[in-house]
Amino acid sequence: MKRQLLLLLLLSTLGSLSAQDLSNFTLLANYPLTGGSAADATGNYGDMELTNTTFQGDEGVYVNGIYIGSGEPDASLVSTPPIDFPDTNNIAFSLEFKAGDTDFRPIFVAGDFYRWLGVFIVSGELQLLSSDALYATGQNVQNGQWYSLALTYEQGTSKVWLDGQLVFTYNSGALNYHLDISGDRKVSNTHGGYGKAFQGNLRNLKIYSGHTTVATKETTPQTASLKISPNPASHIVQIELPDGVRSLHNPFHIHLMDPNGRSFPISPTIKDGLISMNISALPPGIYFLYLNDNKKVWVGKVLRQ
Repeated sequence: MKRQLLLLLLLSTLGSLSAQDLSNFTLLANYPLTGGSAADATGNYGDMELTNTTFQGDEGVYVNGIYIGSGEPDASLVSTPPIDFPDTNNIAFSLEFKAGDTDFRPIFVAGDFYRWLGVFIVSGELQLLSSDALYATGQNVQNGQWYSLALTYEQGTSKVWLDGQLVFTYNSGALNYHLDISGDRKVSNTHGGYGKAFQGNLRNLKIYSGHTTVATKETTPQTASLKISPNPASHIVQIELPDGVRSLHNPFHIHLMDPNGRSFPISPTIKDGLISMNISALPPGIYFLYLNDNKKVWVGKVLRQ
């Protein structure tokens, strides 16, 4: 009897250690998406943007999975307004979903441009999206079944929770996002770089931030502007390489995106402190250029004539 009691106590302790706990976070917004309303139940933010979605009562909203940037008239979108995160070192999301397709779909994505945090379904497996890269969790989900999903980010560590239990932990380090761009503070059902959208039912989206009102400088990337010339341009643009990233010992990354969040491949060359980039193959329009070294983010706008 004593051995059985000790075993039950051990199992109970292990279960409590891995059980979902959002007590370290403050609720910023709550979108039930039931009863035909897109309103934030907290009253902190405006309604969600819903395009070509169907309210299904307690089943939340149904999204058809056609990417909003495809140009198709039936394309669907579920998106929050820009969310103000008072503590960007500690962020969490939770929602309930029932997928109609588990081939390759985002469940939710934070950020229209850089897409800094979220969860995908890839061949039936949950995958963490962190700083616009995917990481396999090893946790599978099924079509047509309701799940409760949560994603927490605390001081560089991301955790994925399914039905209240921890299924994946990843030391992601500092997130790369751009709070100066309102689109990067939205949470939606789409990923523009892949041109994919969630298909199925969504409900009870909640967005949290940490209790702290000021983020620490050590782990939050700062943002600055890039010096780009000529601008506008039709062929070659040159970007002044910022101080502090002019060494092979401090690697950096460059991303080019359009206003719809679609990424474009670039092959820059570096010489004498200048990055040269050929944009002649791009359609005319406005593009956003991001350079980051995981400590600081530089942002520039390029006008292709």
